[in-house]
Amino acid sequence: MSQNEFQKQAETAHQMAQLLGIPLNDAKRLLAKDDPRTFEPVGKTPAAHFRLLLHEQLSSAVVLEGAAKNFWRLGQEIISLFRACGAHGRLSALEIPPGPDGQKLGKAWAAYDTANDQLQVLLSHFFDLDKSWRFSGFEFSAEGEAAGPPPPDGQNGK
Repeated sequence: MSQNEFQKQAETAHQMAQLLGIPLNDAKRLLAKDDPRTFEPVGKTPAAHFRLLLHEQLSSAVVLEGAAKNFWRLGQEIISLFRACGAHGRLSALEIPPGPDGQKLGKAWAAYDTANDQLQVLLSHFFDLDKSWRFSGFEFSAEGEAAGPPPPDGQNGK
């Protein structure tokens, strides 16, 4: 690597660390990872590609939230089933194998609670970022609620 390339890489790491609020060594480590892919912008510019990647990452986080809500709903149904069977003295109807393995379900639910708390933090940071960088196309109310993307030009009654 030439001295000029080394200097540009150092400047990139420094700027990335400042932008993301991460330690410089973390930025250097992230940039140094070997990645066989080459950069092929999807948009017309690197900025458009960057915004698209941010939008896709936010969309993925929203999908995770939907899956988390479904996981919680299913857990509530399991509890309701326990309640219904237990009220009639028929937990045996669930055909749960004897032994301590059922504790793994309790541990999974506890892990979900921790993961869901972190997911809410992730979503909050992404939505806060989107409010200022406006990469998703969503309009936010004064309370910070996303109102959906604006209608295409010519369809908003103007």
